[in-house]
Parts: sequence; structure tokens; C-alpha cells
Amino acid sequence: MGFNFKRYLLFSPVLMGILLIYPSFSNASLVIFPTRIELSDQQKTNQLEIFHQESTTATYTIKAVFYRMDPNGAMTEVPNPSPKDRSAAPFLHFSPHSVTLKPNEKQMLRVMLTAPRNLPPGEYRAHLRFLPKTEMTNLDQDQIKEKSDELKKEKKIASKINVVFQVAVPAYFRHGNLTSNVKLSTAKLFKKSDEGLFAKFKVINRGNTLARGDFHVFFLQKNKDPIEIGQILSWASYLPEREAEIPLTQLPKDLKLKNGKIKVELNEVQELGGSKIAEKETSI
Repeated sequence: MGFNFKRYLLFSPVLMGILLIYPSFSNASLVIFPTRIELSDQQKTNQLEIFHQESTTATYTIKAVFYRMDPNGAMTEVPNPSPKDRSAAPFLHFSPHSVTLKPNEKQMLRVMLTAPRNLPPGEYRAHLRFLPKTEMTNLDQDQIKEKSDELKKEKKIASKINVVFQVAVPAYFRHGNLTSNVKLSTAKLFKKSDEGLFAKFKVINRGNTLARGDFHVFFLQKNKDPIEIGQILSWASYLPEREAEIPLTQLPKDLKLKNGKIKVELNEVQELGGSKIAEKETSI
């Protein structure tokens, strides 16, 4: 699922943004690798490398948070998720909780997971959020609104807006007896005027694992080799049902999509083995 970008207004004139990373991320100041944390009953520790490539020293605070996904893929932070959300945030322990990095300096972040004994089986998730430290970093939403109102009354609204980015790295924990039950609906082709041709279909998940992995789209014709015409790597859905749109950017210019089939495959990410999760063929 390429990174999903959402902005929050902390208070004028500060604008806050979230970068949720899939599958890779770097911006002008911060590079994090790997771009997701995979944990399981067999592997309860992992680590991230943080690389600060700005020309000035910066401090980042780090926190385990839970984001809830809507049908469009947008993510909203939920401070108190319910058990059915299967949040891994309470189980994540990491060190350090804050890093100060000089220009071009690297830092390792060690992550450990401790789960309760009676935890139901399934795949749990959270994000590690990296937030550049500012005057407003530690305020909650009520305090932010209060500060914003004060500034408006005092007419201290600056004309310049500064953008501060939060970077959120997904963390997954696979626990107990896992059941994968993902199905894909019939694919439909449609064209976006400024972006080209897409394959759209529904991803239906009835298992206790997440529907996430690498999507590949092929065009099949009788007695010919399959032609890959589109892909999205590290796509993820945290919902029982969600629509997916795959851009067909690998479509050869001289290839006409007719008298054949569109085949969509969802495979595990390579770190989990790359096995096929689901596939669907649609005649066109």
C-alpha cells in the first residue's frame, strides 16, 4: 500500500502530517530501515535503523500507537482501541524512547514484544510513530484546541505555516493458530483520466490474519506466456472488506486487453515466505 498521507492541524501556524510507510520510506530528514517490523511467537525481538540526513541536529520522540483504517485506506489514531481491533501497541517495548541525532548520524532502535498468556490467536498490529520534537509535541487534542483558541484571541497567528511530519512504521505480531481466509472479487478495469488504466476489485478477509502482501496483475491469453501488467508491493487492509485499485503501469503500448483473462494474485511479503494468499481470474 504505498505510504498513506494524512495531516492534522495542531494549532496555527503548525501543521502536522503522518507518513505511514509501505513499502519504503525516506524524506529530506529521516530514513528508517526496515520499513516494517515483523514479530511472532518464535521471534519476539527486532530492530530498526534510523538515519538522520538533515544538516541540523534533531530530536525525535518514539511512541507505539494504533491507527484505525477507513474503507478508503485513510488512517486515524485511536487512543483506546477495543479488543476486536487486535492492537499490539500495549505489547511493544523499545529503547530508546527518544533520540537526538546529529547530521548524518545513525541510531539503532531495539524492539521487543511481551504478550499476555491468554491472548487470543491472530495477527496483531500497531505503529511506531517518530515525531520531531517541538514545543507542541506533548500536547493532547484538548490542549491543542485550547492553545489554538488562545493564539486566535491574542492575534498571534503567524503568516508562515511550518509542516512537521510524523513517520509511522507498521509493526505486526502473528500469534497462535493462524487462519488465512482471503478472497478476491471479480476485477473490473477502469480508466482515470490523468493516471491511466486500473484494475479494481474487492478484498474479502474472513481469517484471523491481516490481508496484506504483494499484488501482481497478469494478462492471460491461450497458448501464450502470462504478461505482468501491474503490481503494488506491501499492500495492506485492516478491514474485513476493502476495495483495491492496482495501476496497470506495466501494460505494453501495443497490447490490447481483450480475448483473454485478467489474473490478480496476492502473495505474502517475502519476509513471511512469499506464498500465495489468494488469486482470481476474470475473463475480458
